Amino acid sequence: MKLTNVEKKHTAKGIKLANYKARKFKIALGTELENNFCFKTKKPKKVTDGLHKFLEYTVYKDLSITEVDKLYLRTKGPIKEKYSQLEILHYGFDNSQFRLFGFYDNNAYFNIIKIDTDHKTHRS
Repeated sequence: MKLTNVEKKHTAKGIKLANYKARKFKIALGTELENNFCFKTKKPKKVTDGLHKFLEYTVYKDLSITEVDKLYLRTKGPIKEKYSQLEILHYGFDNSQFRLFGFYDNNAYFNIIKIDTDHKTHRS
């Protein structure tokens, strides 16, 4: 069955939406992290603690992309940003300032480009 007129919200290029969203959520560090939002920071413990907690609640629980979107995709403010023609999404916990920004690649891996420990990205 071929899907037609499917809105390709944050889908990796060339992957059908139905197959993509059912895949297991996986994280990759396939691109250089943005300055001031990487492991080289004044608060390395916040980075490692936040990233480890996010991995525990998503990857280690073997959740699908759909499940992770429902639980952790940030919906207040801009969800998607354009960055070098990629759709950038961000995930985080409700009561935490920790956020991960990234995009999905052709293998359906969420490639992190920014680790925001204090949620400074969308604040003026």
